Amino acid sequence: DGVVGGNPDLDVETSDTYTVGFVFEPRLEGRWLENLQVSIDWYDIKIEDAIAPVGAADFVARCYDGQINPDFSLANTYCSYFARDAATGVIVDAKEINRNIAGYRTSGIDFQFDWRVAVGPGEAGLNWLVGYVDSFEELRAQGIDTEDNVGTLGNVIGGSLPEWKWNLQANYSWAGFNIMAQWRYVDSMTDVEFTDYRVASQDYLDLVFGYEFGPGLLEGMTFRAGVENLTDADP
Repeated sequence: DGVVGGNPDLDVETSDTYTVGFVFEPRLEGRWLENLQVSIDWYDIKIEDAIAPVGAADFVARCYDGQINPDFSLANTYCSYFARDAATGVIVDAKEINRNIAGYRTSGIDFQFDWRVAVGPGEAGLNWLVGYVDSFEELRAQGIDTEDNVGTLGNVIGGSLPEWKWNLQANYSWAGFNIMAQWRYVDSMTDVEFTDYRVASQDYLDLVFGYEFGPGLLEGMTFRAGVENLTDADP
């Protein structure tokens, strides 16, 4: 038995965030380059006393870890998170609640490309958003090695940290009509616990049609219809 949930004794998280970025607009004459913009942003974020749930599988293992608890003392912090039935030795009173862990540190680069050009009676556009995660280090407790979880999934239910991912959109607008095709990419990843289990990279294709009403009763209203994941790719 045990308790799962929040914790009224949590301390506040603190963080240091560093970012550097630039935006490039050529300002060149000519229809092919006058509407071009590129931006690149680098970030480095460090969070101390980060709030995260600590599960029984973690704190029981750390209680008996010679690195973290070299004297195998019951006074160790992790040993205080649970007790054992005196008769059976079964773990009881496990407290799987949010706690202030040592912290996180992540760094990476975000890239964006925007371009528009007149084509025929309308205008074509291209938008590309790319995210690259260089590191995502997790220090769960003092005395244990830092883990870099980039390229893994399964840290939390539904959690994933692909090294690369992007959205690429191409669209064409004319007389209120718009058609947009999108390619979403997610890099391959390895299970954080079962490192032999690898999830392949995945591609998703979307197609959306839209119409923006002009002057009249429906002015300002936009109608959209489309299909996400055209190829029915598994998540």
